Amino acid sequence: MNAWRAAPMPARYAKAPALVTVVAMATVPALAAFSVCHPPSDRELVHVAHTVIAPGKSRPASDSSVDIVETLVRARIWSQRGHAFGVVHDYRAHQIVTGANGPQTNGHLHRLSPRYRFSGERWDVSASPVVATSSNVGRHPGEIQRAVIDWHGSLTHRARLGTHITGYAGACRDDRFGRIRVSPLLGATWDAGGAVRATVGWPDSAFEWDVNPQWQIRGAVNPIGGRWAVYDDGLERRTGFRYAGWRVRFSLGFRAAAHRVAVVVGRDIRRSFRFRLDDGGAFSSDFDNASAIGVEWRWVRR
Repeated sequence: MNAWRAAPMPARYAKAPALVTVVAMATVPALAAFSVCHPPSDRELVHVAHTVIAPGKSRPASDSSVDIVETLVRARIWSQRGHAFGVVHDYRAHQIVTGANGPQTNGHLHRLSPRYRFSGERWDVSASPVVATSSNVGRHPGEIQRAVIDWHGSLTHRARLGTHITGYAGACRDDRFGRIRVSPLLGATWDAGGAVRATVGWPDSAFEWDVNPQWQIRGAVNPIGGRWAVYDDGLERRTGFRYAGWRVRFSLGFRAAAHRVAVVVGRDIRRSFRFRLDDGGAFSSDFDNASAIGVEWRWVRR
């Protein structure tokens, strides 16, 4: 198997689709789980998600392919009077076949993020240093440099637009479009206090329906990209790995006391990978859409 090494890429490659007009739940906690752009539920204590993405070919047709397995863990450590502190770990195992060239490093990428958030009556503020790199750096923590650490954060203002409608506007700095950038947050939430809650927004949209006290249906669209600084086996060469894409997903969840378990199905679309081949050449290609299936578990405060 021949795989990838990451590399510098042009900044202007992430082509985001037009504003998504799918309805969404107010906080989208499980649908944009790594991003700081949306706060998790105040009741959520732990969230674990495991997702398998089916293999896909590069476009135009070639012998390059990719499949991905994702595992995400988010935990709240402390909260009081609107202030909260927690940690998020996002692990992605990539298997990328690129033809004749061998790998410079492995495809195991991590993002580790301690987080602070303040949620007030009208304002939400978050700040998070993020370590995003390959697994071989984790075995040698003394090699971690400022190049693999970046700051994510968000600032959002909410305002009542109607009896059941709340608008929000703000900005978020993260890497969900495949590079570090500041993106606008804009949308409106509808919540009449019943079984259905909905939001139309950019860049995250989804909906939530409580079918009955035990069963819940969710749907969402959101960007799922990332940027990592990875190293070769000797920790001598550092390059950048970038992935851009969007996920359309639906989930069926079951509630039991303080636990929430869900089965998730989805489709990853508009996928792009940018990295460097082992012979020094740059790899830059779009990939076919791919199906995703996963499970989620959340522990919430009762």
